[in-house]
Amino acid sequence: MKKMPIVETHSHGDYDTTGDSLLGDHHENHETGGLDAIAALAGEVITSGTVDGDRLPAISTTKKGAVPAVTPATPSEFLRDTGDFEHIVQADCGGLETTATPEFSGLGINVPGAENSAELAEGATIGDATGPRIKYNKAAALIEVLDADLNVGNTPTIPGTGGTWSTSYDSAGTKIHCVAEFEGKLYAGSEEGIIYVYDGSSWTPAFDATPASKITALCVFGSKLYACGWQSSGGTITTVYSTADGVNWPTVWSNNWGYIVEGIQSMAVHDNKLYVGLTQSGVYYSSDGAAFSSSSFAAGYGAAGLCVFNGSLYAVANNMASGATKIYKLVSGSWSAVYTDAAGIDLNCIYTWNGKLYVGATAGKIYASADGATWGEVEDLGSMGVLCLREYAGLLLAGCNNGTVYQSADGLAWASFYASGEAAVYGILEYGGSLYAATGSAGKVNVYTDNTYVPAPNETVYGHLTVHGQFRPGDAPGVEGDILLSGGAAHATWLARGATGQYVGGVTGGKPILKVIPASDVTVGPTSTLEATDVQAAIEELEDEKLSTSSLTAIAVPFAPSSAIDASNVQDAIEEVEAEKAAAPIIKLDTGDPVSGEEGQLCVNTYNNNVKIYADGSWRSLATW
Repeated sequence: MKKMPIVETHSHGDYDTTGDSLLGDHHENHETGGLDAIAALAGEVITSGTVDGDRLPAISTTKKGAVPAVTPATPSEFLRDTGDFEHIVQADCGGLETTATPEFSGLGINVPGAENSAELAEGATIGDATGPRIKYNKAAALIEVLDADLNVGNTPTIPGTGGTWSTSYDSAGTKIHCVAEFEGKLYAGSEEGIIYVYDGSSWTPAFDATPASKITALCVFGSKLYACGWQSSGGTITTVYSTADGVNWPTVWSNNWGYIVEGIQSMAVHDNKLYVGLTQSGVYYSSDGAAFSSSSFAAGYGAAGLCVFNGSLYAVANNMASGATKIYKLVSGSWSAVYTDAAGIDLNCIYTWNGKLYVGATAGKIYASADGATWGEVEDLGSMGVLCLREYAGLLLAGCNNGTVYQSADGLAWASFYASGEAAVYGILEYGGSLYAATGSAGKVNVYTDNTYVPAPNETVYGHLTVHGQFRPGDAPGVEGDILLSGGAAHATWLARGATGQYVGGVTGGKPILKVIPASDVTVGPTSTLEATDVQAAIEELEDEKLSTSSLTAIAVPFAPSSAIDASNVQDAIEEVEAEKAAAPIIKLDTGDPVSGEEGQLCVNTYNNNVKIYADGSWRSLATW
C-alpha cells in the first residue's frame, strides 16, 4: 500500500453539536500510528465494510489501494491496478488484471514464486482452455504445445503479399522490351535501341544500336549474349548483334525486308541452334550464331514466342493479314500445326511451367496443354493482353499490357501480384534474388524485393525432440511423419520414415534419392536364378583355369588336374557369374523399357535415344540424345 505522508497536527472535520472534533487533534503518522491513526486511515479510504484483521474489504476503484475482501463481490474478484500501486501483496487473490505491465521479483501460480522465475504448478496451462495453449508437465519433464502449431521465428508468408516494388532504373525512354541475365549481369533492351546493363549496384548503357530503333529480344546462346533489333525507316531492317564481354557488340546478321512490316519478336535455343522469330516471315535459325537460314511456317505467319517443351520446340504464330493464329511444333526439321484458331485472338507468348505448356494471348486469355497437342483455356483476365509469362518463387506470373502482373500457384486460379502503374509489362526475370520487370511507357525497369520471409533464428536442441505430426524447418507443408528440410513446391527435400524404410527424398512427390531398407526387407544377390548352363559354363571355366595352372607339374606327372573341383570352387564360380549377370548392361534396339531389371543395372536404348538405370524398382532416365 502506498505510504501516507507524515502530517502536522490537525483535525478531521467531523464535529459534535458543540463544534469540537470527534477525533480530536492529533499528529500521528497515518501508516504506523496508533488506534487513532488506523481509524483515521479507515475514514480516509474505506467506503464500505469493516476492518478484518490485516485485510481491508473491497473499496472504491477511485482510491489508491484495492485489496479484495474475504468474500469479495463480483466486481472485486480481481486485484485491479490503476497505476498507483507500489506493491501487491495478497495471497488469496484469484487473478490479476492490470492496465500497465506489472513487474515482479518472482511469480508463482498455485505455488510459491522464486525470485526471477515464474513457478507453475503441475498441469498448469498458459493460454485459452479450448484453444492454443502451453501446458507444464513436470512429471514427464515436458513443455507441451496443445491445439496449435509452433513457429520458431517469424511466420513466412506467400511471395507477393508483403514485398515492395521500386524503380531500379529509369531510362528516360519509352519502353524496356526485354531483360536477360548474362555473365552475372542483368541486361535490358529498350525501344530507343539502347541496351543497358546492371551489375548489381548500378545501371549503365552497354550498347547503342542506333539506327536500330528497337531492341526487342535478348538470348544467351553458347558463350555469347545475342540481341535483336529492327527499324522501319528506309525499309524494314532486322539486325542480330552478339557480345562475349558485354562491351563489343558486332553485327552477326542483318536483312533488309523492303517496305513490308517485319521485325524480330522472339528468340530461343534448341538442339544447339539459335532460333529467331519474325513478325510475318516465320523463323530463322543458326548453328553458329553467324549464318542464318529460313525455317518458315505457312505464308504470312510470324513467331511471337518460342519455347522448348518435352524436348521439342514450339512457336506461337499470328497472321497479320487474316488474324488467324496457330501453335506450331518443330518435328524433324519441319513445323507442324498443333493448334489453329481463326477467332482473331493474337498469341503473344509461350512458356513451360510445372510440366505444362502455357500460352498468353490478347483479351486476357491464357491457354494450357499437358501434351502440346490438346489445348484449353485456363483463365480470362479481361480485356488486357498477356505479354509475357515467367516463374517466380514457385508461382507462374503473367505480365500484361495494362501494367499489371498476375500470379497463380496452380495455373488455374489467378490474382493480382503487382500493379506497376505503367502502360505495360513486357518482360519479367529473377536476378540476384529479386524480381525485375521491363515496363513501358516510361522506359523503367522496376524491381520487387520479397521481404515477406524472414529466416528464423538458429535453434539447438539438447536431448530429444519428439514431433507427432510434421516438423517443418522449410516453408512448405510435409506429410505425417516427415521432416522437411527445405521448402518450395519444386525444391522440397525431406527425411521420412516410409513403409519400407527411411529415405532422403528430392522434389516433392518424387522418388527417394537415398533410401535405407530394413535388413528384413533385403534380398541378397540378384533376384533371378541361374540356369544349369550358367553353372556348367562356370565349372568348365574353372577346369580350364586349373589345367593351365598345373601345366608345369604335368611334365613329371601324368595328365590330371592337381586337385578335384570342390563345392567351394563351384560356389565361387556361381557368385562370379551372378555378379556378371546383374552388372551386365542391357542394349535395346526397340522402343520401351525392359520388363524388369536389377538394382543398378543400365539400359541403353538406341531406338528411344536414352540411357536409364534400374533403381528403387523402376527404370529411371539418366540421359537422352
